[in-house]
Amino acid sequence: MYDVCRFTTMEYTLEEIWQAFRRHENSVDLDTDEFKASIYKGVKMVNDGERIYILSTASDIYREVDDDIYYTFITEGVENGVKAFQKKRYERQLLSNMHSQKSRETIQSKIDRL
Repeated sequence: MYDVCRFTTMEYTLEEIWQAFRRHENSVDLDTDEFKASIYKGVKMVNDGERIYILSTASDIYREVDDDIYYTFITEGVENGVKAFQKKRYERQLLSNMHSQKSRETIQSKIDRL
């Protein structure tokens, strides 16, 4: 779980990020009786009424993003937070031995466009 108090130079609260994420024209809302959630470009934000957290949809089991991604969201906003998430995901793909040279070039071009 991310600890907001670790960082002292916050420009946005998680509540402000949550509201901006929900209002984003391309986010998709996935609300249930237990929580409210939205997804945008592989990032899922969840508000369960007690806390707000950010998940990666990169695998079948959604895991909370790393602290550096939270930090980017709270210091730079939604768009830059999503870009940081995507860049990190693509960089992890480049480290994988599962991709051909052509696939690696495609992944690198995606990073370059961010």
